[in-house]
Amino acid sequence: MDHADWSTWSNAIDQLRFFFPIGTYLPKRFTALGLDMTVLGLLLSSTARDWLCSWPLQFLGKYSFAVYLTHGTILKTVLIWMIYGTSGQPWDEHRKDEKGENLDPIPLPRCGKAGFVFWVPVWVVLVYCVAWLWTNYVDAWCEKVSQWLLRKTLEEDEKSLAGPNMA
Repeated sequence: MDHADWSTWSNAIDQLRFFFPIGTYLPKRFTALGLDMTVLGLLLSSTARDWLCSWPLQFLGKYSFAVYLTHGTILKTVLIWMIYGTSGQPWDEHRKDEKGENLDPIPLPRCGKAGFVFWVPVWVVLVYCVAWLWTNYVDAWCEKVSQWLLRKTLEEDEKSLAGPNMA
């Protein structure tokens, strides 16, 4: 805000400056304080807590890390194929006109607005299906491998602690 001092509420907040060390960037601190108050309000509100505990948000939260891990790859492959198709058109970065001057590359034709309206929700469903598979199979396999490595490591530690065999 260019002229925060023009607002009465901004001047009132400025009176709280003494809470922070001298030289602190106040907008950042007040943003954090506002976020803290919002979180506190959500925690104290039973309606907000009930909404945050609803099954759709629980579902989204359960698969959010897998979505984070996989969405980029699926976006750069499958969604691009959905929107632009698999034209096979070669990418000619060094096109030149008859005078030898560089030309812009020819853009790929893409689907219209109806294609976006159809394909983007299909892509979101696909991303969550892949996230479900990742969570149920890849994470489970990684957990088994981690447990196996942990057992092997603990066995080696127990052998080294036992010392040489005195028999």
